[in-house]
Amino acid sequence: MSRHIAYEFHGYRFEPFNARLLAGQDVIPLTAKASDTLLALVQRPGVIVTKQDLMAAVWPGVAVEENNLNQQISTLRKALSRDDDVVTIETVPRRGYRLVGPVRAIDMDGLPEVAPVPVVPPSAAPARRRSVIVITAMTAAIVAALAVAVNSGVVRGTSAANGSPADHTRSEDARARGEEMLRQGNARAAIAEQQEAIRLDPANARAYGSLAHALQAANRGTSTSAVRPAGQSPSVQAAQRGVDVDPACANCHGTLGFFLFYHDWQFQKADEHFQTAIRLGPDEEGIRPSYAMLLAVTGRPARAIEEVDVGLAREPYRLSWLIIRASALYYARRYEEAIAAADRALSVAHTDRGAWDWRSKALFQLGRGREALHALAQELFATQSSLLDRAVTIGGVEAGLRKALELTDDWRGRIEHSWRRASWRALLGDAEGAIDELERAYEHRRLNAINFGADPVYDKIRSHPRFQRLLHEIGLDVYFGPSGPVSRAR
Repeated sequence: MSRHIAYEFHGYRFEPFNARLLAGQDVIPLTAKASDTLLALVQRPGVIVTKQDLMAAVWPGVAVEENNLNQQISTLRKALSRDDDVVTIETVPRRGYRLVGPVRAIDMDGLPEVAPVPVVPPSAAPARRRSVIVITAMTAAIVAALAVAVNSGVVRGTSAANGSPADHTRSEDARARGEEMLRQGNARAAIAEQQEAIRLDPANARAYGSLAHALQAANRGTSTSAVRPAGQSPSVQAAQRGVDVDPACANCHGTLGFFLFYHDWQFQKADEHFQTAIRLGPDEEGIRPSYAMLLAVTGRPARAIEEVDVGLAREPYRLSWLIIRASALYYARRYEEAIAAADRALSVAHTDRGAWDWRSKALFQLGRGREALHALAQELFATQSSLLDRAVTIGGVEAGLRKALELTDDWRGRIEHSWRRASWRALLGDAEGAIDELERAYEHRRLNAINFGADPVYDKIRSHPRFQRLLHEIGLDVYFGPSGPVSRAR
């Protein structure tokens, strides 16, 4: 098994396997490419790493402009700027960059400390790793929350001690408080309450599931981009612990199923847990809408609609379920009904971006491009709606789509809106550009990548080798072939 090596230098610690840069207890956010650039430098301290070697390590097989590398170096220097007197990354004019000072490599698996990082020949480029994600300051809270579960003594379905009925009651009260905190949007308080619930009763299986949702909300709340975690998601780990504690807990299996596909992209394993959850708790309506999400993105929209409707029969105005229904109807190519579902969601929360997104996508498929662009302007481009409207008035739908691309064409927009930009390029007939955007979304681990196979906007590029390769990387190729959903997905 490969060792988990961290690198310490100038008071910082860089953990490439966790994609974390730390200064003491503080976690410093890094983009994926900045993390890759830093790894290339720490593996060769005191050595000039040429620009060509760096670009080959960070963008393997891709021709990029030198300015892209300059941006990553600038990002790293800002991240490493706690001590203005220390020049950590030195520019060597016309040659490249050098990490100044010693670097100590540490084996994080608890094995004997490895030797200091050696000086290697400049021509030896560092090994390429898979993409990493943006790490936020909430990482510390996630680690702390999971540590509670470990320290509670829960190991594969056993607890450290049998708590008293009073402890169990207090644990349930804490869980309920935490879930209310999460409904109010206070994820940090929700985590604290679920930690307390687990401390009081380590066998409170549902508290682990509630913790999983709180962890997701907390991490999402500190990032502008919804990204899937690198490695196994902390939410998956918390949800798995709930199943370990009580294998007969339907809600626990449902929560694990959700995070297995939504974060870890383990679609078939998630399907198994959802089916177990429904078998154990057929009347727990909250499980079925989550299962509907998996069914919809794996080419089974008709079943998805059936499942979400079970929940909506009891709670007809649950916003998230209405949006799931709109998405499933869109995937089923029932566009008028998708618009109606989105409108119902907007009657609950008029500023919900997801509802406007699905309304826009369905309108585009119906050939009602002006209305679709107007839907985008309501929330996504709320502060720039006049620019979008003017482009449509002057040049029509095509000009409006190009203006939408222009308005999101900065480094943050190209990542955060990559899945939207891909669909706009597909609508413009730009197959290669659409796939470029899809690959960017995958590279940056955007959660919306799970939608690519089911979305009819990509019907004309579905057979493209790059598109099929992307589905394979995500794990959706078993559900979608070059012409659409495969028979096993029905």
